[in-house]
Amino acid sequence: MGNKFIRLTESDLKKIIKRVISEQGTGYEMNRGYQDNTYLKPPVIPPPPSNTSTANKANEDIKTKKFPCFTTTSVPYDYNPKRGDTAGHYGPAKMDFLRLFQDNSIIVAWENNTIKQYVRNGNSAGKETKKGTWKCKTNNAGVDVVMTDTKPVSQPQKSVAKVVAKSTPNTKESSIGVVYQYEYPNDKKYVYGVKNNIWYGKTLATGNEYDLSVYPSTVANLNKQFPNAMKGTTEPQGAPKPAAPSTDNLAAQQEPKIAPTNTQPQTQVQTAAQSKQSFYNPNDMG
Repeated sequence: MGNKFIRLTESDLKKIIKRVISEQGTGYEMNRGYQDNTYLKPPVIPPPPSNTSTANKANEDIKTKKFPCFTTTSVPYDYNPKRGDTAGHYGPAKMDFLRLFQDNSIIVAWENNTIKQYVRNGNSAGKETKKGTWKCKTNNAGVDVVMTDTKPVSQPQKSVAKVVAKSTPNTKESSIGVVYQYEYPNDKKYVYGVKNNIWYGKTLATGNEYDLSVYPSTVANLNKQFPNAMKGTTEPQGAPKPAAPSTDNLAAQQEPKIAPTNTQPQTQVQTAAQSKQSFYNPNDMG
């Protein structure tokens, strides 16, 4: 029995290849290079980043040039990059620094030979605990550090006005007899008044009344705005003051002297005087 040969056309060959691929499964995962019957090149994996990047090299230069005496043996201020210690530049201060991580603290040395210690909160610095100076030993054989405890900055206690009384909200009433007649410009929340040479303020929304003596700056502003308040003046600010009487007015209010003779000129003067006198008769004033 002889061998039989089958002649395949190019079209038949493509169909057979396509069927084989279909039976084996499509997709990159099974065909290692084929997906949807289209050959794809394997993905290119980039090489790991170089350890000598520009930033890292710049930081190493800072460490070498600015902080040469901080070494792996300068305990307790030893420099250990594997621990996370690093050098860098802090823009706002315009200075280079060296940061050292310890178990419970972070130490930062600056190029101006100052050094500070902070509480360590993970990789972040917390409250400052010590500060001082550092300098390199001869031949950079180590580092001398002098630090003292940082004294806590005492915060001045803020004065708080206590409520001395309470009256009807959104009114100028007072339960302690203060006349709230002053309104400070652009202040819609409070009204102000004086009693016994003490400034008081009232919150309109709540009706709370306060002694403002604990606020010297507020009292000064009120005295400047209302200079007559402490004098007991109740006139609205800016009211025109009556003009001082002139000499002519004073003369006009004086009764003219009448001559003793009965001559005609004197009678005319007397008539004028009597007319003037009757105009100023107190009995005519209501």
